[in-house]
Amino acid sequence: MSIRLEIQDQVARILISHPARMNALGETQIRQLEQISRELAAQQGLRVILLKAEGEVFGAGGDMRGLAQEAALSPQRLAEATAVFAASMLRLQQLPAIMIAGVHGYVGGSSFAMMNFADIVIAARFTRFNTGYMRFASGPDGAMSWWLPRLAGYRQALQWLLLAENLTPEELQTAGLINLIVPDEQLHDVLEKMAARILRTPPQCVAAVKKLLLASQTNNIEQQIAMETGVMAELAGSPDFQEGVRAFAEKRAPRFDQGQGR
Repeated sequence: MSIRLEIQDQVARILISHPARMNALGETQIRQLEQISRELAAQQGLRVILLKAEGEVFGAGGDMRGLAQEAALSPQRLAEATAVFAASMLRLQQLPAIMIAGVHGYVGGSSFAMMNFADIVIAARFTRFNTGYMRFASGPDGAMSWWLPRLAGYRQALQWLLLAENLTPEELQTAGLINLIVPDEQLHDVLEKMAARILRTPPQCVAAVKKLLLASQTNNIEQQIAMETGVMAELAGSPDFQEGVRAFAEKRAPRFDQGQGR
């Protein structure tokens, strides 16, 4: 498989490994991603998902070379693959687990869109990014046109999509698309350390905070306040909350339950 899944100690690792095509996403890879997303959706107790790639780049986007080799490109077939790709990434994002993307080398087109679904993005310092669609007279996919205006703003999103210029990690960090920039050789270690930090946090609280923030993208303020109130009441009855209060009073580090986060 050119996209592999490993699950160990409440951490799932999705590894893109298709170096012959610069980790580009074709129909085969999209179907593999769909299968992985369904498998993880059925997984109990998952806390962290690490999304990363082997080889020199994170991903060149859609497999345009593969499309060029098609005897007759079917718009319907392309639309179906695009829909499956977006649905698979949305399924992963909506899990209680925190998804962390580690990107390096080059991130273009659909691979850029894939990165946007992560909750936390860590980039190697010499990575370059490009929306890329305009080069192929194509529209954006993978909810790119939804994410970019919300994360970077309308004008910045329009510029990136229209001009298809290479972008630096610093530009994306300033716009809110990247959390951390690290030396290239440290990317793997930083990803694993971030996963370990999340595993030490209270699982029910982490899942609740993620749910709140995702809901805030569509809720009005009254709906969000009501949701916050419900979450606060639910968490106040949890063993982890009681432990946190006791630990604060006793001036010690809390010992949260490291069990399942659902």
